[in-house]
Amino acid sequence: MRAAVRRQVEAGVTGQAVVRLLGALERRLGESLDLSIEALPLQDWNALSEQVLRALQDLLAKRQEHLLGEGTGSASQIARDLENALAKTGTSLTSGHLLSLLLMMPQGARSSFDKKTHRRVMQRTTRLTYIYFAAQLLKNREPEQITEDVLKHLETAQENMRRAWGAGEFSRLANARLTELDGRAQNAIRLTLDEETCRFLESAPLQSLDRAQALQVVDTLGRRSLSEMYRQLLLGVIGELWMDYLTQMEALRVSIGLEAYGQRDPLVQYKSKASELFQDLLSAMRFGVINRMFTYRPRDLSSVQSEYKRADAGPEDRSASLPEGADTGFPDEETPDGAEGDEETPPPAGQESDPNMSRSQKRRRRRH
Repeated sequence: MRAAVRRQVEAGVTGQAVVRLLGALERRLGESLDLSIEALPLQDWNALSEQVLRALQDLLAKRQEHLLGEGTGSASQIARDLENALAKTGTSLTSGHLLSLLLMMPQGARSSFDKKTHRRVMQRTTRLTYIYFAAQLLKNREPEQITEDVLKHLETAQENMRRAWGAGEFSRLANARLTELDGRAQNAIRLTLDEETCRFLESAPLQSLDRAQALQVVDTLGRRSLSEMYRQLLLGVIGELWMDYLTQMEALRVSIGLEAYGQRDPLVQYKSKASELFQDLLSAMRFGVINRMFTYRPRDLSSVQSEYKRADAGPEDRSASLPEGADTGFPDEETPDGAEGDEETPPPAGQESDPNMSRSQKRRRRRH
């Protein structure tokens, strides 16, 4: 009896594991492997793995033949899509066209049947995944070399971003004179160009500069734009994570008393866990800033610059530019103890003031 039950349990667990494995593979590939659970050798794991791998390789070979057309005389699906796209672009190909074609190749559309609406729908699919090909290229390389190449690539990307933002800012300010720019832009340009050119730009627009000087201004404006975006990004990440950190600290403060039930000092545990939360906060800030530096795009750079103009102004100037009743972002000024405006009044006749009574209790007593 015990042996029969053990065999049934093993067969059931093995069958369930194989069904989940096949389901995960089919969901990942988006197609059926055409494998029946009854026809698989569930008692022999080696034969089972070989049969599943063979089915995967056959399916991937069919997909590769359909998409790339290797080994066949007929044109593949990607080749047909590229021919149709090239027919629309014409004979002159720019780097932008080539980039669009490169981005078009991994994406595709596939028709399917929607069971809810009973209609035929088109779904976006991923035909090629470049990350696996990149992993094969990096397979036999040293980690130090990979780190150096990645850092070099990121520095090049940052330089290209600085040039792109600088060119956009220069085209936006091309018809403006130097005196018409904000203070930060004026100081940056004055530090870049010589004094004679700056005097010339006080009466002439920026577009009157020669190519070499214009490239210097573009680089300066791009560096300034990136600095402003990184500052906004840093403030956003810190504000977001800081609120989560305060929430976690409040939860820790409420629940730290339960440590006493485990024969542990709540004060020692509170200091240890609070230190761990703070270290996690710093690590999350570093990761969040670095992770978003190369993908962060403000909707409008002028809105970012207006925030810096407001930051340069004092509290009075900033409050004057807001509508009446708006929040200035500054906390209410508190009057120190004993200062004018919060002067305590003597208690009514017949009521003596208790020296141990708090100020809030005294105010409530006066109101009553």
